[in-house]
Amino acid sequence: MRFRDQKLEHIIDLLEQREYWSTADLVTAVGASRSTIQRLVEDLRSRGVLTRIHGGVRRASRSAARPTALSERSETDAEAKRRICRLLMDLIPRSGLVYLDAGTTIYPVASMVSPATHGAVEFVTNDVRTAAMLSGRGLQHVLLGGQI
Repeated sequence: MRFRDQKLEHIIDLLEQREYWSTADLVTAVGASRSTIQRLVEDLRSRGVLTRIHGGVRRASRSAARPTALSERSETDAEAKRRICRLLMDLIPRSGLVYLDAGTTIYPVASMVSPATHGAVEFVTNDVRTAAMLSGRGLQHVLLGGQI
């Protein structure tokens, strides 16, 4: 017998192998009762992982099945993100306050700013990685909720 999260994960794995599964096939493959499968399916349906269809389920989309790792998101459209960061550098003043939001597009900006050019700027962010990068570069920063 598997724990609930393991059963959910198993159903996701099955949907990666095959797009459509009947409820009866899920009962057999997961080794759970029909009512348990129905509850698990409803949970996954509410998360957007699968769609219920008559007599079974089908995968909603490949991207909905699992969260995307930060490293993978960082590499998605990497060249476009670099271009955006270069354009943003022209918008950062030499003094004042600048907010850098969390995200894989904005994070590289923290590695591009320099104490020589932006030493009088106080950066505000809600991203721990960005705050750590700014701190490591000797730049003034405020991490919402604290400071590094």
